[in-house]
Amino acid sequence: MPPKVKITKEMIIDAAFEIARSEGAENINARTVSKKFGCSTQPVMYHFKTIEELKKTVYVKADEYHSEYIANIQSENPMKDIGLNYIRFAETEKNLFRFLFQTNEFIGKNISELINSEELQPIIAILSKEVEANTE
Repeated sequence: MPPKVKITKEMIIDAAFEIARSEGAENINARTVSKKFGCSTQPVMYHFKTIEELKKTVYVKADEYHSEYIANIQSENPMKDIGLNYIRFAETEKNLFRFLFQTNEFIGKNISELINSEELQPIIAILSKEVEANTE
């Protein structure tokens, strides 16, 4: 029977996300991630063929985290809350903000693709309701 997997793909994604969050996405590599587990780089490279593949997966996780963060509505004015949450995110999650909005991830995407992304749908729904307009 093969040995039990000790370091899962999800654990690697979570560790890389924390590196992006605390040190910046440019510091995600097989060594920094494996250091979190006190192991060799083999588990990281087993689950991800390249570090770029890992970074893209972490980007998706960061994007989902960002969408949840800014959709945290606390008042009677959802549009104001979204705007303030966006600013708070930029202030408190500097490294994730840079990763999400100051990298080349948006190159080659048009505004329609960005607006129709699954992660943005809850925000678009709130904004559409507030201005009493459909998303189109």
